[in-house]
Amino acid sequence: MKSRFIISILCMTLAFAIMSFIKPKARTTVYLIGDSTVADYANNYEEGKDYMKTRYPVTGWGQVFQQFW
Repeated sequence: MKSRFIISILCMTLAFAIMSFIKPKARTTVYLIGDSTVADYANNYEEGKDYMKTRYPVTGWGQVFQQFW
């Protein structure tokens, strides 16, 4: 009885030790609430035209967060 208890404690300790080295994939979700100033204007609104040439001055402050996540 005592040896089963010790073995089960050792197995649980080993399992926790192994799991502590596994990094879970964290997914961050950021919700931005606002008007058109938050919008992402980088989509292909004008087919075949370059965004930087046609719409570049038009950017939303929420658009810059994409590079961080």
